[in-house]
Amino acid sequence: MLTRPHLATPANEALADCGVPSKPVGQKRILATDPHTKPEHTDKSPAPLCHSGCTEKKREFKAAFREFVSAYKEAYQRILKHSLRF
Repeated sequence: MLTRPHLATPANEALADCGVPSKPVGQKRILATDPHTKPEHTDKSPAPLCHSGCTEKKREFKAAFREFVSAYKEAYQRILKHSLRF
């Protein structure tokens, strides 16, 4: 069975590799926040393609997503060609 220290070490190593700060927001600060408050200003930009804070992981995700889109378009074209033969 994995205990908390066993899980923390790989997690901290992964965060260090990506340059993410190791000090998260504390429990007291989270519990002190009112969950029903709304921000005064909101960002109207669209959601990001990938929510990772790690630049390397974003790059990997984008490459995999491009490959998926390419394969999807190719499959769609094959289906379209096949259905137009009738």
